[in-house]
Amino acid sequence: MLIALTDYCSMGCPHCLSDCTTDGKHITLEQLKRNLDFAYDLIGYSTMQCIVFSGGEPFEHPQIKQVLETIAEYQKRFPRVGVVIATNGYQLAHDKDLYNWYRDFVKNRAKNFLTQVTAVKEYYPKRLIEKDLYWLSKIKNCSVVDEVSEIYLYPQGRALNLKDARWETKAPKCVNLRLIANQIPETSFRHIVNTMPVGKYCTPRINIDGSIALGESRLCPPIGTIDNDLQKLGENVKHCKCGQCSIPLEILRKHSPQAYSLIH
Repeated sequence: MLIALTDYCSMGCPHCLSDCTTDGKHITLEQLKRNLDFAYDLIGYSTMQCIVFSGGEPFEHPQIKQVLETIAEYQKRFPRVGVVIATNGYQLAHDKDLYNWYRDFVKNRAKNFLTQVTAVKEYYPKRLIEKDLYWLSKIKNCSVVDEVSEIYLYPQGRALNLKDARWETKAPKCVNLRLIANQIPETSFRHIVNTMPVGKYCTPRINIDGSIALGESRLCPPIGTIDNDLQKLGENVKHCKCGQCSIPLEILRKHSPQAYSLIH
């Protein structure tokens, strides 16, 4: 599962599937708590799961310290649920006060926190230098993806403008949830989400306003909100016929026509 902390990002990466800009808004602390209540109630008592907190760029949220402290409080109650903070690392590496606070926070107060930094020079306009990477490596459980071979391009948002892009996709990002919903008798949203294979944790996405999308982009149309009944949300997943991601849909149609027929 992915929870968005902000739609704001100053990086302007050409491959951004969410088309995040400096016009993006940030989640409020009140809405964050409501989203966390929903997410942890959904997965916190079942199988081992993971929540990815992303955006936008999380560390450009003006209240990121309070945001992370809030997440850590929930983590104490649900220790089996892992936490991944997905970031480009630039703000974290260049704001020394924030860096020192976060390094201490992850070491001493946060449990099961992983920091995933993606900083591929071919796509990220603001590049991390060797000194930045060195300091980021001092953060507990922080990993850095900085090789272009390790980044997967998906045809959505600004990435659609890339020339000669090689799309690293076999299907729309929402396909796992939709296929599960169409093949199991139980249609509760909780059951659908917790039937996801281990490691397939990027979707669904809870947006900063509490709406829920099946893909990981903020451009994906909502299928409901955290205020909806779980049975209704499950039905919405089952009957979702979004066709926005036409390129991945065509790839799926060619390589797996049976799966394509179930979701389109």
